[in-house]
Amino acid sequence: MSKPRIVHMVEAYEKTGGPPRLVRLLLQSPLRDKYDFHVLTYSISGLDLKALFMLHRQIVRLKPAVVHIHGLKCDGFIATVAARLACEPRLLVTIHGSTADGIKDYHTFNQKLRQWVVGQILEPITLRLADAVYCVCNAMKHNPRIRKHASGRLHDTIYNGVQINPVTRKTNSLRKDFGFADDDLVLLYVGRITRDKGLEVLAAAINAIVRVELRLSAVQRRKIKLLLVGDGQAFNEIRACFQPLIETNHVVMTGRRDDIDELNDMADLFVFPSLHENLPFSLLEAMNSSRAIVATAVGGNIEVVEDGRTGLLVPPGDAGALAHAILRLAADDQLRSAMGKAGQRRLATHFSADEVIRKTDALYELLLTEAKVAMKADTRSNHIANPSRPIPLES
Repeated sequence: MSKPRIVHMVEAYEKTGGPPRLVRLLLQSPLRDKYDFHVLTYSISGLDLKALFMLHRQIVRLKPAVVHIHGLKCDGFIATVAARLACEPRLLVTIHGSTADGIKDYHTFNQKLRQWVVGQILEPITLRLADAVYCVCNAMKHNPRIRKHASGRLHDTIYNGVQINPVTRKTNSLRKDFGFADDDLVLLYVGRITRDKGLEVLAAAINAIVRVELRLSAVQRRKIKLLLVGDGQAFNEIRACFQPLIETNHVVMTGRRDDIDELNDMADLFVFPSLHENLPFSLLEAMNSSRAIVATAVGGNIEVVEDGRTGLLVPPGDAGALAHAILRLAADDQLRSAMGKAGQRRLATHFSADEVIRKTDALYELLLTEAKVAMKADTRSNHIANPSRPIPLES
């Protein structure tokens, strides 16, 4: 008996963002023995009709039972329309984010118009075309716009998750690579380098911290350094904000790196100042390394970080509050350690890869059952129209 074929449709599968991470987690899981997985990846800019018909042809050729579309935005719309034109497969859409939530990267009239068209027209169409929808955090699930357009097809949240690995403290050799001293307190940010991640606010916070350090005596001073890891469309703009701090080696920007576990292990504290968010893998990776977290109280961050227990939450866009939280944890080694251990326990309970796999499998099973019911109903309809055709015996 052949395995049910499931096609994952995801933009930029080779990159490190949330949707590709989730697809790779599923493809490398035990579900690969149960389902025949395929991946269609693409890079789509705007309403690309050529890409739409190309994806449609590939879906028709693959004949999947389920098409799992990762993401909304313009690429999610095109993927969904391409799959729906293929008629047969059940469509599952995972919401990782929305163009309508973008609040920092849209400046010109044309950019704002595109944001409105995608967020208010194309994304609602995507949700209405899907057979099932789920979000990676409850904050998005409870968004009135999502509930309105996915009504009746919106399933329980399936949080992102990571493999729970014991992480042991290694040597500080990586610190030397970045010019950090063994006794520096290293902050780590991992994520996209874009304006909506609040990195300009983080630059202002680090500047405030440096001013505080200069007022302290040599005995009291604990040099705080920041390592920014990732790439993105605003890399040069963000680098300009940090340039004076880079010149004094208070900040190092590395670009994209693949040794995230080692970097988390090297760091003392994880910072995540995003202005809006769903459920970032980077927070989960920091928790796996038992790192205390300072994050903004937005979106899924609130569902991941327990304020005062596994880290500290601060208002988005508030550089003063961000600096205060960092300084508070920088001054208390025991509190950071306790929060990091609590975060590691919370990760195992709520955000494990095993839980993602189990819940996704249950959703696939539901969609496959619905597909069988629909097929039987279609067969019966055809028989009524063509009485000479026999009806298959019930299994």
